[in-house]
Amino acid sequence: MDVICVNEAQKHLDAVINNLVESHTLVIITGNQNQAVLISLEDWNAIQEILYLLQIPG
Repeated sequence: MDVICVNEAQKHLDAVINNLVESHTLVIITGNQNQAVLISLEDWNAIQEILYLLQIPG
């Protein structure tokens, strides 16, 4: 997991995205007041599938 400030994320967004897609890690982006998490679409879809499967009884 990497933590970067919003200004660095803006400057290097393409590289940040490429790195997290290749490494399957998430990136925490910190702003002045808030934080956000950036993950690849593939990883997000996997999380959504797991959550769906966990809702099925038995």
